[in-house]
Amino acid sequence: MAEVCAERGYAQASVADVAKRAGVSSLTFYEQFAGKEECLLAAHRQLLGRLLEEVDRAVEGADRPEERARVVVRTALALLSADVPSARLLTVEILSAGPQGAKRHDAMVEALAERLWGDVPAEGESPLSSARWVLVAGMLSLIGRLVTTGGAARLPELESDLAESLLSQS
Repeated sequence: MAEVCAERGYAQASVADVAKRAGVSSLTFYEQFAGKEECLLAAHRQLLGRLLEEVDRAVEGADRPEERARVVVRTALALLSADVPSARLLTVEILSAGPQGAKRHDAMVEALAERLWGDVPAEGESPLSSARWVLVAGMLSLIGRLVTTGGAARLPELESDLAESLLSQS
């Protein structure tokens, strides 16, 4: 799904395109997913899970808030710059999936915020002030813009600016 979306965009992606890329029949695709939206949402969950696992591994032992923010940003930028299709699905294409896509995007914002600031929300509550939400969502938007315009290789260069912006809300 990530590769097809990177090439065609979610709106132009078809089940047939995704099935062909996966090396399965459309029938097999429909045995796994109700349609392309469900596949996109599942891909987002899986890719975000992988990203967060790597961030969690990298941030172990980062005790100071400044160090923690830099490690989270550095790790996320390195991973996303190295995998453009996943970066595009996580930051841009997910927003094409209607209300469920917006919920997945919000989940990503909150998961990254939790790792940046260490805030663990109570069930059903958001840990984010409006300013923090805007910072994380803005960071994802900038990443998405660079990924869709051929600038993914420049993502690691953003580390210092992004970390400083995020730390202003510590």
